[in-house]
Amino acid sequence: MNKIVIMLLIAAMMAGCRKNEVTLVNGGLPEERIMERLAELRGKLTGAETGWMAALTTTAGGGYGFYMKFGPDEKVTMMGDLDEDAATQPQTSTYRVKWVMNASLLFDTYNYITLLQDPDPKVSGGKPGSGLKSDIEFEYIRSSGDSVILRGKKYQNYLYLVKATAAQATAYQQGTVVDRMEAIQDYFDDHFNNYINIDGLPNKVSFIVNEDKRLSFQYADAKDSIITIDGKFNFDVSGLNFSDGLVVNGIQFKKGALNGSTLKLYDTGGKEYTVSQNPTPVIPLWLLFNYNKVYKTIMITGTTLPPGITSGFNSVFDGMSGRFTTSGRTIQTVDITLSNSRTLKVNIWYLSGGSRFLADASFSYTYERGVLTLSDYTPSVSNTNWNNGLVRIGNFVDWLQSGPFKVDWVANPASGARSLGGIYKVSDPSNFFYGDL
Repeated sequence: MNKIVIMLLIAAMMAGCRKNEVTLVNGGLPEERIMERLAELRGKLTGAETGWMAALTTTAGGGYGFYMKFGPDEKVTMMGDLDEDAATQPQTSTYRVKWVMNASLLFDTYNYITLLQDPDPKVSGGKPGSGLKSDIEFEYIRSSGDSVILRGKKYQNYLYLVKATAAQATAYQQGTVVDRMEAIQDYFDDHFNNYINIDGLPNKVSFIVNEDKRLSFQYADAKDSIITIDGKFNFDVSGLNFSDGLVVNGIQFKKGALNGSTLKLYDTGGKEYTVSQNPTPVIPLWLLFNYNKVYKTIMITGTTLPPGITSGFNSVFDGMSGRFTTSGRTIQTVDITLSNSRTLKVNIWYLSGGSRFLADASFSYTYERGVLTLSDYTPSVSNTNWNNGLVRIGNFVDWLQSGPFKVDWVANPASGARSLGGIYKVSDPSNFFYGDL
């Protein structure tokens, strides 16, 4: 037993004598590498004399752009595209470069980036308790040329820093971002059904920008499948910036800018794509309209049809609406709905004596590449109101049996932003039922 104790004591003493024999990491001690990594990040941040153009996406919201200038005194001056105040009023706060499992940038006092994680929905429009799910602590991933890339520690969203030119810094400080924000927002208020053409794709590519700073490219491929690429954007002194890039058919899009009254998109190679407008959405409606798709109902609301549209169906509906009114009844809605894979319903909801009633009929249908063929007309599905009201419904019954019909969009001159859905007679495309989807 004594020999065992003595051997253990000797082993412990020998281990103690080797405590300075630490494994080298890339030619240096771990603590040396830590200090080098911290110095590298600190030097990068403070070494941009005219500051940085920064872009950050959020988990629960869109993208946000900033101008930042880091000082050696651990103070950062910041502007951002959150709103007009943030884009015109510089704000100074503090930051730290610290080792937290990696060289890290920490924004440790309240600033424009902190607003994105504010738990009060009134501050950033985010969710109670978590805001837009954005970070204030970022680990240093890498740098290349004039760029530094960091990643949020909690939500893993990337913070991209690109050295600002003197012209960009001046433009940001002079409020150019506000001008870009307003001009682009005005553009999308007046331009609808936007699209671009991409070589190699047979159909137009829809370009959709939302108010929450999200965007999408969408198109129908050669197999009639709908392809959607979602992303986020921020505003900068040029216009739109897609910080994460959006890849469409192998092409990565990075920016968008207004050239006069024309919006242009740019890929990573600098190629220009002109944004154009279509009278209706560019995705064929029949790819979106079915009992199990985005839309399954086309509905007329009220006693009159949407204004400004000429169709042979107008006289059919106006006559039916007038007969209901003359009989002391008022049409509320008329809709055509694909109830399931085999049954199409026609529903007429109307008021009589202050009470609401339904008159309905059904058809069996086939649906091939947007063409509806109806059969097996069955009146009064839910009750007897359809048969009892045939005098009022009149030639709408004949119209429903005059197919087949082609499902397609209807341009709405009264509201360019809101296209309608239509069911067109194949034998006479000028005669179509139409309404809201």
